[in-house]
Amino acid sequence: MKSPGISIVLGMLMFIHGIGAQAQCERGRSATFVRWSGVTPDKATPVFVYSASSEEDSLTGACLSRCRELEECAAVIVLYGKGTCQGVATIQDTQLRVDNDAAYFTKICLPVPEECSHRWWALESTPGYHLHADGPRSKLVYNTTVQACYEALLVPNREKIYR
Repeated sequence: MKSPGISIVLGMLMFIHGIGAQAQCERGRSATFVRWSGVTPDKATPVFVYSASSEEDSLTGACLSRCRELEECAAVIVLYGKGTCQGVATIQDTQLRVDNDAAYFTKICLPVPEECSHRWWALESTPGYHLHADGPRSKLVYNTTVQACYEALLVPNREKIYR
């Protein structure tokens, strides 16, 4: 039985891939990643495959760095238990499956603040969960796209809180 949360996430991923597959970002934007915990696509076309060695500080960092350099790489699947990852091309029509020993990183262009530019990824999404904010310092964004929501989260505004 397919979870409704997985279907929603799939739609969001397909939207993100359309944006994230760009080799170069527009001025003022940087290629970064959104980390999706515990899911992987059931079918993907590999662009590269990488196995962990003792030479890198982080398997995830090495894989994301490689994908960032390759125009055809739109996402990265990291399989922690196997110590491997693969960069994948744009995924148009696929189902996501639960895999608690994996992470799925989608490439996206965002206006990343300078203090975050050294990080391997800028945002995290967890299937089945959503942002919830309340109080006088919260900000609600109505009728927006996933891209616009991500951008609102990264605006360096200490007056607004998203959680």
